[in-house]
Amino acid sequence: SENFQTLLLLQEKYSRSIIGTYYDPPYNTKKNEFVYKDAFKHSSWLTMMNDRLSLTRELMKREGAIFISSDENENTNLRLLGNQVFGDDNYLADIIWQGGAKNDQKYFSISHEYISAFLKDKAFMDESEIRWVERKPRLDFIYDAFEKIKKLYPSDYERQEKEIRKWFKSLPDNEPAKRQKHYNCGDARGLFFSADISKPENGYYYDVIHPKTGKPCKKPKGGWRYIEETMQEQLAEDRVLFGPDETTVPCRKSYLKETEYESPNSVIYLDNRVSTAFMKNLFDHKDIFDNPKYYLRIAKILKIMGDKKSYYLGLFGGSGTTAHAIMELNKQDD
Repeated sequence: SENFQTLLLLQEKYSRSIIGTYYDPPYNTKKNEFVYKDAFKHSSWLTMMNDRLSLTRELMKREGAIFISSDENENTNLRLLGNQVFGDDNYLADIIWQGGAKNDQKYFSISHEYISAFLKDKAFMDESEIRWVERKPRLDFIYDAFEKIKKLYPSDYERQEKEIRKWFKSLPDNEPAKRQKHYNCGDARGLFFSADISKPENGYYYDVIHPKTGKPCKKPKGGWRYIEETMQEQLAEDRVLFGPDETTVPCRKSYLKETEYESPNSVIYLDNRVSTAFMKNLFDHKDIFDNPKYYLRIAKILKIMGDKKSYYLGLFGGSGTTAHAIMELNKQDD
């Protein structure tokens, strides 16, 4: 339908109430192979997008963000247009989505698309305590593997460490769980890695006694990261890992369970065939939609905003990805 008119109708009721927006407009490939028009002059494409982005901005909350898909045909123009509508200072990043090569290309086999991200008011967001995070991928897969190892070798932490290292090494390089391979030590609390316990500068200096030798341990060059009282709490909770003797600087145990979230990555690896296969399966193995986006990937992008009570907006209907993504998020948090 005519989404520009719809945006006009939404202005009064939904003004400044949209937290997250995902747009998947025509990429302007000039091929016209789709059910919608996909062969514009650049100026016409920009005019079409400018009208809609300007109205969309009025609907966005102050902490709102917009994500817009494109490829090499209009990405440069989209970035300039986004800077004009939202302001240069509100540009965040171009997310690179690697989804499979176009092997019929004459010069380069282009294997990625873009999702351009802009904020409504980055200065406001910078001053706020809001931070975008997402759960590290495949954590449950790692936890399940470690639980099986623990059942085989209960309380034998040395053997558990050996087995979890072997398990990580057996994973293919493209397995997302392999990114956490440094979490290869374990104790009763769970998987951890030996992290730095020092401060880059202006740390604290006091004696930490080695539990076996009874002598003061070597101090880190920048000083301990904790005040002495906090260090004693860490020691009492068995969160400090000592070397064989006092000549080695101790480390802190950084547990995977306590570091499950991270800043979203600007590079996404997801084969587009996953979404195509999903759609064909959904529609009894018929080709209903061309080049659909994967709803779980879009859900993950929108989820980083962390707002469960605001509205989300999708303007270019396509295969209904944004609606499907929000339905999934509603299902996850009831």
